[in-house]
Amino acid sequence: MKGVVLELLGRCARDAFGEQAWQRAIAQAGLAEPFDQQRTYPDAEFNALVAAVATERGIGIDDAQRWFGESAVAHFHAMAPHLFDQHQDSWSFLLTLNDIIHPQVRRDFPGASAPDFGFDANEAGELVMTYHSQRRMCAFAEGLILASMRHYDDPPELRHVRCMHRGDPHCEFVLTALQT
Repeated sequence: MKGVVLELLGRCARDAFGEQAWQRAIAQAGLAEPFDQQRTYPDAEFNALVAAVATERGIGIDDAQRWFGESAVAHFHAMAPHLFDQHQDSWSFLLTLNDIIHPQVRRDFPGASAPDFGFDANEAGELVMTYHSQRRMCAFAEGLILASMRHYDDPPELRHVRCMHRGDPHCEFVLTALQT
């Protein structure tokens, strides 16, 4: 996990529950700041930090990952508004993840590992997104998707119908059809 993600988690946590709570979470995880944005940290360190944030917030680890995903989108927009501003709705934005967003991440942070998404539409006109990642951070991805939908004022409704944590080969999210 790139240090920029750990640093972003710290910004989100400070915004949400303050410096003292963030410092307790870092101490509980056995980590120290500052995080080097370009350094690759072991996933176990990121997971320990998310678990510590979950403890601080009194929520489960999946809920902490989802919260982080939802909180991170505003920061991502501030970091790269051009990636968001060229789109009119969340679907057109989300469809650029594999071709524009994640390649940009890999250019800015060499060695970064980003998930792969598949896209399809079902008979109800819903967007079906498949999530493939060795990290299995589907709750984080779900939070990012929900916040992206809110960013474009689209209804933030999705169903997580398949999950690697339940034995499925990938996760699958079904996003409510956009109103036209």
